[in-house]
Amino acid sequence: MHAVSCFAVVACRNPVSKRWLAVQETPKHDCLWWLPAGRVEQGETFFAAALRETREEAGIDVELKGILRVEHSPMGVHGDRMRVIFYAEPMDASSPLKSTPDSESLGAVWTTVDELARWDAANMLRSTELLNWASYVEGGGAVAPLSVLGAESSGPPLAKAFTGPKECRLFYRPTKPQHRYTPIPTTHVEERTDVYISHSAEVGIKFRCEDRLEIKVRLAADGDGWEGWAKHRCSDADVVGALERLQVPPLPPTSTKVVVHKRRVVMNVGNLYAIEETDIVVSAPGDMGGELWKSICVEGDRAVAESVATDLLAALLDENVVVCGYPAFVADAAARWHEAAPRHAPEATPQGSAHHTATVDAVGGAAAAPMNASTLPLGAGSK
Repeated sequence: MHAVSCFAVVACRNPVSKRWLAVQETPKHDCLWWLPAGRVEQGETFFAAALRETREEAGIDVELKGILRVEHSPMGVHGDRMRVIFYAEPMDASSPLKSTPDSESLGAVWTTVDELARWDAANMLRSTELLNWASYVEGGGAVAPLSVLGAESSGPPLAKAFTGPKECRLFYRPTKPQHRYTPIPTTHVEERTDVYISHSAEVGIKFRCEDRLEIKVRLAADGDGWEGWAKHRCSDADVVGALERLQVPPLPPTSTKVVVHKRRVVMNVGNLYAIEETDIVVSAPGDMGGELWKSICVEGDRAVAESVATDLLAALLDENVVVCGYPAFVADAAARWHEAAPRHAPEATPQGSAHHTATVDAVGGAAAAPMNASTLPLGAGSK
């Protein structure tokens, strides 16, 4: 059998300090400096291997931002080698780096291109790869999207052109929970609970009807709150496989489940646009309480609906409004929980499991009193 050895390599830059991540190799490699890298294990993707190797060798979690190169080297009777070199940034720019030696590495540091050049002159580098890639990126070199690497037969990446209706969604912690800012009748209230898996502002993952998976991918963002989304519904609950098939970034290492209970009303204005107002309780699985939020969304042709969204924002001047989509809202909630309860942070969702339930002992922000569907205020008051 013709063997192919696969390796993931990570060039990681801190966006705050503008320094590059270097790891010190073990005595097996003469204690020289290099970048996080290692073999892709059986059944593992290049993406997962890159995240794992960086965590093992540098002690931090990173977000893969793009691909610098895909390499294939025929080696004759010894089999072939294939490497994917990723560009990444730390999930938390202030996270401490590994300082305790083990079998993976002796430790890690943030360094500069100039310092790497001095190390190279002093024969302190295992190779010049980190120096070369750091110089390339800082010189404006192109970074390919992660979507260039996909599973076999996964098809082309999602089209970037977006011509469908856009939405502008607002979230706020209500100072007056009974007050409503829209004229939507409350004669028909839809109530449901969605379980999200935190990912990023660009990708939303949620379970509907238990095992039915829905993934939203942001295809358009105007920079002032209007976004366009493509929805993909999967017949199974294979989160990792679905993300790979859609050729979007994998689950981040800190991904966790977030429960969002909703009571919402919707009003369609002809075929022009729709307005939605929703009362929300967001919590960790198993929590009896949670954070009380409200959301208002205007969806449709922006040329027609923009004035409606502008009027709503003006009416909400007394509220602390966040303009973003559900994926960013969920990712922010998960991040707050990690910051508020570092000793009891949610257990990360395993890369190979969609059904793992995380637990959180503390919820960031001013937590609302324990409540259930009957205590949500939607429909109890009007403007």
